[in-house]
Formats: sequence, structure tokens, C-alpha cells
Amino acid sequence: MLKRFKDLSEKEILAVAISNEEEDGRIYGEFADALRDSYPGDGRKYSKRCAWRRPATATGCWHCSASAFGDHIPPIRREDVRGFLSRRPLWICGRWREGARRQAEIMEMEASRFYSRAASLATDAPTREC
Repeated sequence: MLKRFKDLSEKEILAVAISNEEEDGRIYGEFADALRDSYPGDGRKYSKRCAWRRPATATGCWHCSASAFGDHIPPIRREDVRGFLSRRPLWICGRWREGARRQAEIMEMEASRFYSRAASLATDAPTREC
């Protein structure tokens, strides 16, 4: 059964954020790898997005979660939350350059929407800033 976003605990919100960043980083890494030879500029752009989403340098969700709730991160992902759009398989993107660009736009829009909603539900100030 899917959980409603508004019913997530702050610990679960941070867990979803961590999961999102990890998955998005892997997707950007795949785009970078596929485009590196044919479109070096695009490859570099997606490599930077991939690196930014690594756990050590991501939005601080790991640190916020550990300092507020301990080292355990609940196994909840966006697929477990009602209303989240699932990611399309990469092979459906079609032509890599255009497909990657469209998918990246969707990913960034969803991330922005997620963080806005998460901040509005968080009651703990440090969690809101993550």
C-alpha cells in the first residue's frame, strides 16, 4: 500500500530524499557515459550532476538524517509514496541526447517540487533546510 506524502514522518521524508538523490545520480551517470564520446559537453554536464548527487556531496540529507534520527535510514523510495512519478526506463528515452535532456528536465522539476513539499511539512528547522 502506498503512503500519502503528508503522512510521511520527517525521517521517511529524508529517506525518500536520499533515495531520490542516489537514483538520480545513477541516471545522470548513465547519461554522461552514453553521451561522453558523441557530445562531450553534454557528457560533462551530466557527469557534474551525477557527482553532485553522490551521498558525500548531496544536499545534506545524509547528515540531517544521521544527526536527527541516527544512522538507520528507512527503506522507503518514491515508488512507495502516492503521487510520485516513477522514472521511465532509460532505454525508452529513445535518442539519447534529446531523451536525456527531456528526462533531466522532468527530474529537476520533480526534485524541486519534492523539496518544496518536504520543507512545508517539516517541523524541525534543520530538516527544513536540508
